Amino acid sequence: FYAWQFLVGVFLIIFSAFPLFAIVSATGSVPIVSACEDNYPPYCIVNKDGTADGFSVELMRAAANSMGREVIFKVGLWNDIKGQLETGEIEALPLMGRTPEREALFDFTVPYLTMHGAIIIRKDTKNVHRLKDLVGRKVAVMKGDNAEEFLRRQTDELTIQTTDSFEQALSELSEGRQDAVVMQRLVALRLIKEAGLKNLYIVPEAVEGFRQDFSFAVREGNKDLLSVLNEGLALVVADGTFNRLHAKWFAALEFPKAGRLIFGGDNNFPPYEYIDENGSPAGFNVDLSRAIAQEAGFDIEIRLATWSQILQQLENGEIDALQGMFFSDERRQNFSFSSSHSAVQSVAVVRSIDGIPPGDVIGLSGKRLVVQCDDIMHDYVTKNGLTSQLTVVANQEDALQAVAEGRSDCALVAKLPAMFWIEKHGWQNLSIGQRPLFSPEYCYAVKFSNKDLLARIGESLKIIDETGEYRRIKEKWLGVHGDSSYNYRAVYRAIFLLILVFTIILLLSILWSRSLRKQVAERTLELKESEIKFRALIDGAPDAIFVQTDLRFRFVNSAACRLLRVDSADQLLGQLVRDRFYSLDNKISGDSTFLVNTLEEPVLLREEIIIRLDKSRVPVELSAVPFVHEGKDSILVFLHDISKRKLFEEENLQQLDELHRWQAVTLGREERIQELKRLVNELCRRLGEPIRFPSQDT
Repeated sequence: FYAWQFLVGVFLIIFSAFPLFAIVSATGSVPIVSACEDNYPPYCIVNKDGTADGFSVELMRAAANSMGREVIFKVGLWNDIKGQLETGEIEALPLMGRTPEREALFDFTVPYLTMHGAIIIRKDTKNVHRLKDLVGRKVAVMKGDNAEEFLRRQTDELTIQTTDSFEQALSELSEGRQDAVVMQRLVALRLIKEAGLKNLYIVPEAVEGFRQDFSFAVREGNKDLLSVLNEGLALVVADGTFNRLHAKWFAALEFPKAGRLIFGGDNNFPPYEYIDENGSPAGFNVDLSRAIAQEAGFDIEIRLATWSQILQQLENGEIDALQGMFFSDERRQNFSFSSSHSAVQSVAVVRSIDGIPPGDVIGLSGKRLVVQCDDIMHDYVTKNGLTSQLTVVANQEDALQAVAEGRSDCALVAKLPAMFWIEKHGWQNLSIGQRPLFSPEYCYAVKFSNKDLLARIGESLKIIDETGEYRRIKEKWLGVHGDSSYNYRAVYRAIFLLILVFTIILLLSILWSRSLRKQVAERTLELKESEIKFRALIDGAPDAIFVQTDLRFRFVNSAACRLLRVDSADQLLGQLVRDRFYSLDNKISGDSTFLVNTLEEPVLLREEIIIRLDKSRVPVELSAVPFVHEGKDSILVFLHDISKRKLFEEENLQQLDELHRWQAVTLGREERIQELKRLVNELCRRLGEPIRFPSQDT
C-alpha cells in the first residue's frame, strides 16, 4: 500500500513538472515563476480558459523573452499572490505599485506606467470632490492594494472596508453597502463598463498624492532577476514593443483615437477663450486643449461660439467636449467634469459712483442685475431668487457695457474677463469687486456617457502638468493679467524703487568689500613684515631661544644652534626637548615644569645643564614663559650660557679656600700666644715676681 502511494506521488510530481521541464529544454534556462491577479483590467486579467492575460502580463513576457527567459503565470487574488511573492513561492509579479510599505519586502524595476487614483461614488451622492469629503463614510478598497496603504497613511478618520477584489468593491458600492471606492481610474472605467454599473460616477479630480508608479516586482534581495527584468524592459521600450502593447490594451477602453474630435468654447471669454483679430480661436483654454490633444494623440478641431450655442451643441452631441465649463451639482446631472484646470473668481461689477461692489447675495438684493445667458452666474441668481430685475445678455462684454451705460446696476461676471474688457474699452467708471461671490471650479466637460474621453483628457492634463507645459501656457495667458485689480503702475513704481535701493546697496557693498579687501591686504602685509622682523630679531638674539610645543622643538634660533653645536635648526626641530637636558637617574635635574605641554606661570632664571649633540655639557640659565605658536599652546624658552661665570666662580672659590686656611693658621697662632701669656702671668703671680715682656714678638 505504501509503495503504491509512493509511486503515485512520484507520478504526480513528474506530471506536474512536465511543462517546466519542457520549457527548460526549449529555452535552456529555468523559467520565471510569476502570477497574475484576478480582474485588474487592462493590466492583469484571467481569460475564460484560466490563462493570464493583460497589458502587464504581456509586457513581462516580452521583457523576459528579450533576455532569453520564459515566464510561467499562476492566477489568484491580489492579496494571495502578493503573499506568495513575499514567501518566495513565486519569483516576480508583473504589476505592483511602489509604496514605502512595500519597499522593505520587495525590489522594483523602473516604472513603466504612472497612473493616478480616483474616487468612485454613486450619482446620487452629494458633496464628494476630495479625499477629505470621505471622512465619516465607508470607503471600500481591495485588500492589500496600494490604495489601502495610501488611505491608512493619510488619516485614521476614514472607515476603510477591504474586499477581495475591486469588482466586489464596486458592486457593493452600487448596491449601497459602501459609500465610496478609491482605486486606479482606468481600472474603474473598465470594471464599471463590464459590470454595467450605470449608477456609479468617477469623481473627475484625481486623489491628491495618490500617484501609482507601476513596476515589475521581485522578492527583496533578488538582484539577479531584477537586473534581467530591468534590462528586458529597456529593450522592449526601445524596439517599440511597449508602444504596440499599450495601443492594443488601452484601445480596448474605447478611447476616441480615430477621427477628429471637436472641442468647443465661448467665443468671447478672454483671456481663456475668444476669437482673435485674425478670426482664429485663441486663449488659455485653446492652447491647453492643443497640448492635451498632442499628448493623447487626438486630432481635434476647436469650435467657438456664443456660450448658449456651444452648450446646446454639447447637449446635442455636435461637439465632443467643452474646454471650459464651471462645475456645479446641477450641471453634474447631465455632464461629466474633469479636475479643475483653472481658478476663476466670479465677482460683481458696479459703477464707481455707486460705491463698493457687493460681495454676497444680500448686497445684490434690490439691484438691477445683468448676467450672461446660461452662465454659472445665471444659475446663481436663479438659485438665490434674484430674477425679478434680471437682464440676460449674450456675453460678459455686453453685461459690463450695460452697467457702464447705466442700463443695469450690477454685472455678475468672471474677474479676469472683466479686467480685460474694462481695460480694452477704457470704462473708467466701473469698479470690480475685490471679494468674490464664489469661485467655481473651471473644468473640461463631456456628455455624461462619454467618460472614456474625459478620463483620457484627465490623464493627459496630469502629464502636461508634470512636464511643465501647463505652467508655460498659464504664464503666457494668465500671468500678464493677475488675479486682482491692483494698481499696476504703483506696483511697477514700487518694484523700480526696490531695484534702485538694492542697486545702491549692492554698489555700497561692492565698494565696502573692496575697501575691506584692501585693508585686509595691508594688514596681512604688515603682519608678514612684523613676523619677518620678529623672526630676524629672535634669530639675531645673543641668547639661545627655542619654542616647545607638545614637548618637542618647534622653533630654534641661530644662537640655540650654536649653543647645542648643530649645523642647522632642522637637526633639532621635532626632537624631544628633554633629550637635550642633563639627567641623573633618568630624572631631569632641577624643576622640570617647563617640559610639560603648557605653563601657567613663567619660570625665571633657573640653572640647568644642556647636553649638546656631541654629548658635551654646558651650564645654562633658563627662563620660560607661556606662548601660542601656530595656534597651539607652547612654551618660549630662553637659555643663557653661564659656563664662563661658572669657571670664574670655581677659580674664586679656590682662592677663598686658601685664604680661609691661612686665616685658620693665623688664628691658631694668636690663641697659643694668648694662652702662653696667661700661663706666664699665672706663674708670676704665684712666684710673687712680675715678669714684663718688652714686646709682642718677644
